[in-house]
Amino acid sequence: MLSLCNLEEHCRRPIEHLSRGLRQRLGFAQAIIHDPPLLIFDEPGSGLDPNQIMDFRKLIRELGKTKTIVLSTHILNEVEALCSRILILNKGRMLIEGTKKEILESLGMNSEEHSLEDIFARLTKEGDE
Repeated sequence: MLSLCNLEEHCRRPIEHLSRGLRQRLGFAQAIIHDPPLLIFDEPGSGLDPNQIMDFRKLIRELGKTKTIVLSTHILNEVEALCSRILILNKGRMLIEGTKKEILESLGMNSEEHSLEDIFARLTKEGDE
């Protein structure tokens, strides 16, 4: 786990002396150490620097080959970079689910012109009206 999460050089440091990003990586290691079939990550990129985010994405893609991973985040570019299926929730209610392409098609939006931010804004603003 230390190697997989790139924590080898920090393994003897007390947790309270670790940066937020290192604590996040330690949390990943704790989550996967028992090889669970399902992993749920809430805002996993929080506190990570750009290099750590790239390492995290690589790890998630690798784990996703053999595990179900649920990623809860407001960072929609993370969703686009990592997720094969998307579920958009607002106020505890599921608004839409599918691949980005399926969602765009169901909303009549051109995939070349619209991002997940556009989709989210459209769906949540409609719900507020």
